Amino acid sequence: LEITFYPLISIAMFGLFAKFFGANFSIMSFLFSGVIGWNIIQISQHAIGRGFLIEVWESSLKQTFTTPITLRHFVLGHWIYGILAATIGFFVSATAAYVFFNFNLFALGIYIPVIILLGVLSGLVIGILSLAVVLVLGLKVDIIVWMIVEVIIFFSGVYYSVTIFPTYIQAISKFFPAIYMFDSTRAILNGVNPNPILLRGFLVSFVWLIISLASVNKIDQYAKKIGFYQR
Repeated sequence: LEITFYPLISIAMFGLFAKFFGANFSIMSFLFSGVIGWNIIQISQHAIGRGFLIEVWESSLKQTFTTPITLRHFVLGHWIYGILAATIGFFVSATAAYVFFNFNLFALGIYIPVIILLGVLSGLVIGILSLAVVLVLGLKVDIIVWMIVEVIIFFSGVYYSVTIFPTYIQAISKFFPAIYMFDSTRAILNGVNPNPILLRGFLVSFVWLIISLASVNKIDQYAKKIGFYQR
């Protein structure tokens, strides 16, 4: 559903919203790049966070982690699925935007895989973060898997420019990799060179990625210590 249904519904809602208010190309590009970009991040993040919760709800963690599989393998496997799902979601959304609203996101051209990669890297970091919170604080906070992406939305300029914020919030936003995906997409669509933005985005993403991957082993050890996988 999240590969096809939710992206299509999002495109329909925001597309109709834009048409109702007579939005110009600049506004359309802002909205559609936000909707489609956020779908990429959300799908890849949910692949990890929700994938783990399904294992918990079905009481299959014990069987999974009695094999040679580690938490790092688990995260990597679900993230690969998230990449595939997010890529399909992108093309479904972009096709719908073009067919129904004559908005061509395929104009991103050779930057499409780069934008998707930046998005799924953001999704990986958010997914690991949500997974860590659940493992450390327990299932009573499993709602964090869905809540955390909504918090990220606030700082990432998905549907508005972060320039409307006070300068200190704008400074905080620079530490969120997702903002660079949206800014670079909008730069391309408006004929601006996106390479400096993409470079900063990948640098921030890799810093977060190193921190996240380094923490996975610690989280794995802690989960084994408290017997989380035996539930």
